[in-house]
Amino acid sequence: DEAFAFCDSLRSIVIPNSITSIGKSAFARCYNLQSVVIPNSVTSIKWSTFFGCESLQSVVIPNSVTSIGEFAFKGCNLQNVVIPNSVTSIGAFAFEHCNRLQSIVIPNSVTNIGRGAFADAVLRTFTIEAQTPPTIGTDVFESMYGNAVPTIYVPAASVEKYKAVEGWKEYADKIQPIK
Repeated sequence: DEAFAFCDSLRSIVIPNSITSIGKSAFARCYNLQSVVIPNSVTSIKWSTFFGCESLQSVVIPNSVTSIGEFAFKGCNLQNVVIPNSVTSIGAFAFEHCNRLQSIVIPNSVTNIGRGAFADAVLRTFTIEAQTPPTIGTDVFESMYGNAVPTIYVPAASVEKYKAVEGWKEYADKIQPIK
């Protein structure tokens, strides 16, 4: 936990394949961290792992990861995130304040999205590939800055299902079929 927290001089890191777990807040507030390579041996991205890494613009999450913890990428300037089909859970506030993240695809493997997971992100499109709506926490897209709720694209056969289920129905006017 907190192994490299506040290391301002850290600009890039390649985590070796021998690592299976990255501790809580391991790279929190490494303000100049621009690049990270997460190996296929890592199975979870824990609580606040990359919290406040303001220079981190892109991350590829490997197929071995099954969960993204609370606050994992909060405050990062991510432009691009690839979430693999292995992920089943996205924690509360995981991508909160990712002010440059304009679109994201949630794979059909995700069954739970935590409270405020994308709060104050500047998402324009939010695509969910799951036929069955994942469970979501409150205020997934909450915004203190007036950011609009993005268009939510779901499988065409599931549009009405999403519009009717608890949590998603508050975004019914934003739910559309995947093009």
